[in-house]
Order: sequence, then C-alpha cells, then structure tokens
Amino acid sequence: MYRCVIVMAKQVAAKLSDVEYNQIRRIVRSGLYINSSDFVRDAVRRRLSEIESAARPASGKLKDELYRYMKERGGLVWPDDAARDLGYSVLEILEALRKLEREGKAREAEGIPVEA
Repeated sequence: MYRCVIVMAKQVAAKLSDVEYNQIRRIVRSGLYINSSDFVRDAVRRRLSEIESAARPASGKLKDELYRYMKERGGLVWPDDAARDLGYSVLEILEALRKLEREGKAREAEGIPVEA
C-alpha cells in the first residue's frame, strides 16, 4: 500500500547574470537536468545541505555517535553506509574514523571482500 504525500511548494524569484543563465541553459541542453527549474532546485538543495553540515555540532559528538553505530553493527561498517544512516557526509565520517583510530577504538579492516 502506498500513501500519497502532497508537498506544498513555494516559488522564489532570482535574478541571474547572462553568464550564469547561459551556463545553466548549456547544462540543461546537455541532458543533465530536465529544465532550468530542476537545476535551480538541485543547486538550492545542495547548498542547504552544505550549510546544514557546517552548522552541525563538533565532531566529538559525531565520533561518539559513530562509535555507538559501529558497536550496534558488530564493529564492521562501510563509511558510505554510516554517512547515509547517520546523516553526515562521507568526509565527516572518515574524519571521525581517523579520530577513533587514533584512540585505538577503530582500525581499517583488511581482507574484507568487496561486493561487485
């Protein structure tokens, strides 16, 4: 069973330079985006995500959160899975892993087969 979710959208107007507008149009014509609005929505989402990441609490909290996450999963985790599940970037996870490694609480696994 699926439930329909209705999202109310707001419209925002912005002025762009000719150069910016033409760059967006070229990208759209290349097929990376459906239209200019699609590009702008993606750009806004990415920027908001960057700002949200920068505003997160110090990595000490992330380090503790990651350590608990690792213990809950038997100690073996992939950084990209941890990033997705915990809501951080892979770079933030890797930085926290380095700190845990310096504390002797984590180490890079060797000999683990990588699924294709």
